[in-house]
Amino acid sequence: MTQVQNELAKGEAAEEALRSYFLGLGFYAARGVPVLLEGVDVTDVDVWLYCRPSPLSRERSIVDIKRKKTPQALERIFWTKGLQSVLGLERAIVVTTDTRREVTEFGHRHDVIVLDGNFLSRLLKRDGGPPENRIHEEVLLGSAHEASLGKLGGDWKGRIVASKARLLEGLDFDSANRWLNDLQYFYEQLATAGSAKSTILRATYVLMSHFLVCVDYLSHRLSYLDHETRRNAFVVGFRYGESGLARAEQVLTTAKRLATVVAPLSSSGFEHVRKEILTGFEDIRAEVLADYFCQGKNQHGMFDAARAFEANAYTIEALAISSLSPQLASLIGLCCDFFGIDRKKLL
Repeated sequence: MTQVQNELAKGEAAEEALRSYFLGLGFYAARGVPVLLEGVDVTDVDVWLYCRPSPLSRERSIVDIKRKKTPQALERIFWTKGLQSVLGLERAIVVTTDTRREVTEFGHRHDVIVLDGNFLSRLLKRDGGPPENRIHEEVLLGSAHEASLGKLGGDWKGRIVASKARLLEGLDFDSANRWLNDLQYFYEQLATAGSAKSTILRATYVLMSHFLVCVDYLSHRLSYLDHETRRNAFVVGFRYGESGLARAEQVLTTAKRLATVVAPLSSSGFEHVRKEILTGFEDIRAEVLADYFCQGKNQHGMFDAARAFEANAYTIEALAISSLSPQLASLIGLCCDFFGIDRKKLL
């Protein structure tokens, strides 16, 4: 593993060291998060951070890292501040090899934290680069690509990358439901896994960590509501998405109007289709998730659970589900119940 880690480029090694540093400070950290525009990868965030400063607040940050002889630190401050604004995040951090005091002060004036060359030098000297007790991002993504034969076998790497992109696209119920769809896919792969089981476990743990970050953010967003109203919001969100039942009805109404133009359908015929679609929504076991996530002790533990799943995804030897803590195993089982998958097949 050390040999593989030494093959990392200087920038990638710095990103791994910084992710480890922020994890040690208690943050949730994801590396190499794509920024998508209409499905097109336009750039990426070196490290994305999420933390819970208090029960009533959440903070999302982007970290830009440049480990070069000519770091162009002032330009990186402009770029990172602009990206923070576009993405609607709370904080921007620039890590640079530049040691000029003027750069740090310029960042401070524009509400950008600058970790300068002195900090970066100390960090790399102390840690020596990527941590030895974890596999790095390139190994995880490479094994996922190889195990699924790229796009021929389900594009596991692409699913993980898309999951990371979702962290920037919006921590809402639409994103949560897309994470659930991907998790169901990997659960089904686990039930029939062969030699690639360790890779599927890692992918499952990564996606679970992303999903739980989203759940934690949603809990914060709904924290001002009473218990029953909050539970209902989770039920509606997991069943119909961010815009709820009203939006689903609106889409069906629009579809009816289009259908009368393209392929005329009687009112009774369309009403039958409408009922079938809404029945499909009602069959979603949203109450299973809502009841669990609205319990006080569970609600407050999602951030820590997300960090724990992230750590288990990158262990040197992939942990079986039976080796997870009771809390993490119960969350795996909870999703089994939601998907209608027999827990025994996974646990």
